Amino acid sequence: MAEQERLDVQKLENVAGGAGNIENYRWERVMANVKTGYLAIRNHPSYDDSNIIGRIENGACFLITEDRKIGEYVWGSYNGTEGWVNKNFTVSLSGGITRC
Repeated sequence: MAEQERLDVQKLENVAGGAGNIENYRWERVMANVKTGYLAIRNHPSYDDSNIIGRIENGACFLITEDRKIGEYVWGSYNGTEGWVNKNFTVSLSGGITRC
């Protein structure tokens, strides 16, 4: 049987959606795109009312990075709050949208 690699804290963070210096992340400016309510900022990359730490109103602009991603959730930053947001409810501003 092959010997398994031991995971240190850095490797565990990478498996958990990215790690490292947040200043080195590639940030993208996006706009929240929800039909009703708000886009939740979460402390865990999963849908659960108990993990909401912030709200992004529809049409608000904020930053995300795919350098830290788990499934459909990416790391986001809005008005000083950082956490997980569902990328399916964002619109990239690189496509010519200048509203923000």
